[in-house]
Amino acid sequence: MKFIHTADWHIGQDFYHYDRKEEHQHFFRQLAELVAREQPDALLVSGDIYHTSMPSNASVRLYTENMVRLHQSCPTMRIVVTAGNHDSPSRLESTGELWKMANVDVVGSIAYDAENDLYDPNRNIIEIPGKGFIVAIPYINERHHAIFAQLQNVVAQRNADGLPVVVMGHLAVSGCDLSGHDPRLVGGMENLSVNKLGDDYDYFALGHIHRPQTLADSHGRVRYSGSPLHVSFDENYPHTVSIVELEKHGATPIVREERIRQLMHTFTVPKEALPFEEALDELLHFQPDGSGYVRLNIKVKDYAPTNAETRIREALAGKPELKFCYIRTEYERQPSATEKAHFDIGQIKEINPLDIALTAYRERFGQEMDPEKQEMLRKIINETISPVGATAQ
Repeated sequence: MKFIHTADWHIGQDFYHYDRKEEHQHFFRQLAELVAREQPDALLVSGDIYHTSMPSNASVRLYTENMVRLHQSCPTMRIVVTAGNHDSPSRLESTGELWKMANVDVVGSIAYDAENDLYDPNRNIIEIPGKGFIVAIPYINERHHAIFAQLQNVVAQRNADGLPVVVMGHLAVSGCDLSGHDPRLVGGMENLSVNKLGDDYDYFALGHIHRPQTLADSHGRVRYSGSPLHVSFDENYPHTVSIVELEKHGATPIVREERIRQLMHTFTVPKEALPFEEALDELLHFQPDGSGYVRLNIKVKDYAPTNAETRIREALAGKPELKFCYIRTEYERQPSATEKAHFDIGQIKEINPLDIALTAYRERFGQEMDPEKQEMLRKIINETISPVGATAQ
C-alpha cells in the first residue's frame, strides 16, 4: 500500500489579520501535483483541517474545491479525513455521506453506546480492498485513548491476508520534538506514551505537532507529517508531507518526505534581540530572500517606544514584500521560576484561549486542570468564540 500522510492544514488561519488563502492554494496545487505523480492508494489527513471550529464560508469553499481537485488527480485514491482539536467534529461530518461520492471518508467522532463502550467500529475502520486497513481516530479526550488498541484488535481479527495496518491519530506523544510550540504550554498537551496506544500497526500517521519527524525507537513506524504551512513564527523548519509505502503487515515502512515550497516565509529581525534603535536599523537594511511576514525582535528594560509600530511601518514602506506582524519583546530582567508566565500581545494572538486558561490554572493551583474541566471549558470557548478567532485546543 502506498499513501500520502499530511495533517494540520489550518485552513482559515488569520495570521495577524493577513489572509492566507493564496498560501493554502499554493500548497494544494503542490499536493495535487504530488497525488497525480504518485497515484497513491490513499491520502490521509490527520486532523486540524480548519483553524477554527466555525470556519468561514470562504474557508469551507477553499477546502471543498481542493478536495474535489485532489480526487480528480487520482480518482481511485481513498481520502481519509479525521477531525483535530481545532475542528468541529459535527460540522466536519455533516457532509460525510456526500463526500463518499468522491471516495472521501470523513471521521469526526467515535461511536459510543450509553455505557461509553464502542459499538460501531466500522465508522473508524476503513478497508482498502487488497491494499490494507486504516484505523481512523480523530482527536479525542484522554480518557478514551484505549480505543486505539481496541480498534487494532478488531482489525487483527479481520486481517487474514496480512495486509498493512495504518493508524491515524491527533495528539502529542512522549518523545516528540515540540519545536515551534510554546514550551510553557506543553503541560496542557496530552503527552501520552505511544506504547499505551496499541502495537498492532505498521505506521502511525500522527497530527497535532507541526514539526515533521519520525519518533526515535519506533522503527520508523510512528511519524508526524507536520503542517504544510508554518502556523507561527517559531516554526522555522522545513514543512513537508510524507509519502509512505508498506509491503505487508509487519514490514518496515519506506518513507519519503516531500518538501512544501512556501509562498510566504517568516522573518524574525534581528535573529537575536537588540535594543529598539539597533533592531530598527537592521530591519531598515534587511534584504529578504522572498516575500514573508516579519516581526521585530527587541530587548527592553520596561517598554518599547510608544511610536514603535509607526516607525517600523515607515521602515518597511519601501519593502512591499514584507508584512509587519508584531514586536517580539525580550526583557532584560528575566522572570524567576516562581513568577507568573508573561505573554506579549503578539504571543497572545498566537496562543489559543484554552492554553492561556490552563497556564493560569497551573500557576494558581500548582497542578493541571482535570480532563473533564478542560473539556467543559473547551466547549464553552468553542461555542462563544468568533468565527475568525482561534479555537481552543
